[in-house]
Amino acid sequence: MTHYEYAVIGMGPGGIQIALNLFKAGKNVVIIEKSTPGGKVNIAPRIDNYPGYPKINGPDLAFVLFDRINEAEVPSIYDEVKEVKKVDDKFILTLLGDTISADKVIVASGTLEKKIGLKDEDRFFGHGLSYCAICDGHFFKDQINMVIAQDKYAISEAIYLTSLAKEVIVVTSFETLKGDKRNLDELASKDNVKYIYNRKVVELNGVNALESVTLDDGTVLPVKGLFPLMGYIPNSQFLPKEILNDDGFVITDKNFETSIPGLYAIGDIMERELKQIYLAESDANRLTKVLLG
Repeated sequence: MTHYEYAVIGMGPGGIQIALNLFKAGKNVVIIEKSTPGGKVNIAPRIDNYPGYPKINGPDLAFVLFDRINEAEVPSIYDEVKEVKKVDDKFILTLLGDTISADKVIVASGTLEKKIGLKDEDRFFGHGLSYCAICDGHFFKDQINMVIAQDKYAISEAIYLTSLAKEVIVVTSFETLKGDKRNLDELASKDNVKYIYNRKVVELNGVNALESVTLDDGTVLPVKGLFPLMGYIPNSQFLPKEILNDDGFVITDKNFETSIPGLYAIGDIMERELKQIYLAESDANRLTKVLLG
């Protein structure tokens, strides 16, 4: 069984950053990825103002991040982690095709966005549909935007859109909106917000880009920017239940450590409203200082 000082799970921006930091500090580190290096960066139509790249599309930035790992020759494993378990003073990581051990484990496995589940959803992604209003709302400035608000995090993003959009239509299948009362009150104070309750989006319409959406009562609404903010699915199924909250996100202290000593988490796998590249990389740099002193 190969043993490492540090095992990093997830090759998104946060995971790559901390693996590089530790490797350059002379630590014996491995980074593990089950899918595509770069994580959710790969599905972003465009990313603005990433340091060194004022405008770059997601897949290209993912390659830039991946290239950093390759150039530094950080040990990498492309496999799925099935279980992380602490045995005595070390962690045993059971992978789909192997088993390794580590003194410390850093979870940077991120999340997946919940989708609407419509047939044209993938076709309109990047052409009127986005899962991040704060990331992509500026593409639809002064136009009619719609937020599908099935999750409490949708409210803060809807508030952000009100500063850009001509009108923000907030649609939910519930009778009331989920969210912090302060945020709900702030959204209600905006004069360019329209609410639609007990309704679902059932069809996306347009040729080369989104032009309108159809609701389940047959109503067709002209919408240029659609933001399905249905919630997030954390990639945490391989972790001990005792470190997860009810939604499956990892609970940590201010130093990113869980209740299991030596097990850390950074980035989107922790519960937070904003899920952005710079936050994950900031977490990585802060945790590096904690680990290296």
